[in-house]
Amino acid sequence: MRKPDKPAILKNVLKDVVSAGTPNNVSFVVDGGALLQRVRWVKRTHFGDVLHQYSRYVHSRYGNSPVVVFDGYGKCPSTKDHEHARRSLKCATKCPDVRLDEQTPVVFDQQAFLANSANKENFIQLLVSRLDQDGCRTVQSEGDADTDIVKEALTMASKQEGSVAVVGDDTDLLVLLTHHLKDDMSDIWFWSEAKISAKKSTELPAMPISIHSLQRKLGSTVCQQLLVVHAFGGCDTTSAIFGHGKGKILQRIAGNEASLADTEVLQNLSATTEEVAAAGTRLMAVVYGGNVSDQLHQMRYERYCTCAASAVCELKVEKLPPTERATHFHSLQTHLQAVVWKYMRTEDLDPLQLGWYLESGWLAPIMTDIQPAHADMMNTVHCKCRAMCSTMSCSCHKRGHSCFSACEYCHGNSCTNVRSVSAMQAQEDKAGCETCLDDVLYDSDFEWVMEETVD
Repeated sequence: MRKPDKPAILKNVLKDVVSAGTPNNVSFVVDGGALLQRVRWVKRTHFGDVLHQYSRYVHSRYGNSPVVVFDGYGKCPSTKDHEHARRSLKCATKCPDVRLDEQTPVVFDQQAFLANSANKENFIQLLVSRLDQDGCRTVQSEGDADTDIVKEALTMASKQEGSVAVVGDDTDLLVLLTHHLKDDMSDIWFWSEAKISAKKSTELPAMPISIHSLQRKLGSTVCQQLLVVHAFGGCDTTSAIFGHGKGKILQRIAGNEASLADTEVLQNLSATTEEVAAAGTRLMAVVYGGNVSDQLHQMRYERYCTCAASAVCELKVEKLPPTERATHFHSLQTHLQAVVWKYMRTEDLDPLQLGWYLESGWLAPIMTDIQPAHADMMNTVHCKCRAMCSTMSCSCHKRGHSCFSACEYCHGNSCTNVRSVSAMQAQEDKAGCETCLDDVLYDSDFEWVMEETVD
């Protein structure tokens, strides 16, 4: 899957809602996954000392009774399996499984140690035990912690006993809070912790965001669509759309009133596969500048002709709108994730029925179920000949295919390198086929441009 820039979805909006301060009486809900990266381990100590570092860090920043929520690492396949694998590959060094207790010395690099899922799970168990002993309340999720973090914050906000701060760096949390927080609840602040500047090694200011203020800025309709837009534009379980930032996707979908019904379908638990695929195809047309009534395959063909006619080098097929089959599976995966976020539980839908398959015991995404094109068509180019395209200097003639409508000057109908109607009819009669042909030429040679896929 193509990795998205998740924070971009609300980047422009957040400039106007970031607050310089927060209320004094705040209850904290802390993302345990972000907390693991926040404390820097000291080598040549023991893990008991590391646990003390975390406990001291939590109490000094979040008071005496914060709620800390950690990811779970169950044995069942998850739609985030591939994302966990990708993150583990980012670590340059590897760490073996370590038999862990408080007396175990710290000899391995922190990032390498935590990239090993077995080590990370064992360390979380030790840390949960220590934080519980020191007065914190911890929650161990069965899988991804995002929905449990949001549920804890919403439960606290519904009591109206003061503001709540959610501490974390994941944009998913911000999106879920913005969608789910009700007007009659206490305000929730999304608190992105200060990060270390790689160049200056100094802390940058924290960025507290009032969710109620953000909701007023976006409007109720956008907040209603936000889960689907975030998943459709790319998250940990869906692919990003090539060349389309999440801010642009939000702007186009939210700016098209007709798309509201389609975003509702994609987050509707009862929607059928056919309804989801149709709604996703219409949204993809909107993302690429069309309307919900436009045909995606026609947009793809027209974009191909435009790009091919103006290209000075090899055409990048990634720039074309995806095929309807690639969009079909992307829509199913978006639907699955949007429903999980909408209802904040994972057991309602089966990933194997919604764009995922099992591979070596892990869930992997289906990108498409068709071949992009015939192998000898993948290098097809258009020509810019001013003559009759009859020599090897014509790129179309050289590659052995006819000129077509994307050729800059001949357009496939004013040169010698075209197949006549009679020649095409004779070929089809020989094969026992019947067809209806245009009066000059037929561009069926290039139907493959509607069958290219994106990852």
